[in-house]
Amino acid sequence: MDKARKRLNSHGSSRALACGGHYLANSDFGKFEEHLFEKDGVHLSTLGTDIFLSNMSAGLEKFIKHDTPIHY
Repeated sequence: MDKARKRLNSHGSSRALACGGHYLANSDFGKFEEHLFEKDGVHLSTLGTDIFLSNMSAGLEKFIKHDTPIHY
């Protein structure tokens, strides 16, 4: 499943860039993986949500101010 997710994300990001779009990569998730999800392993924890929203905010700011197509 993880291999399929990575392939789909790679394809989607390539298509977005080809159309002049942007994409965000959530690289912070690997650092604290066990604390980012609730016990069900699906839903984000409070920390996971905070990191996700911070990443989104930083990426949008970077896209608007610097016209950079990728944010890690």
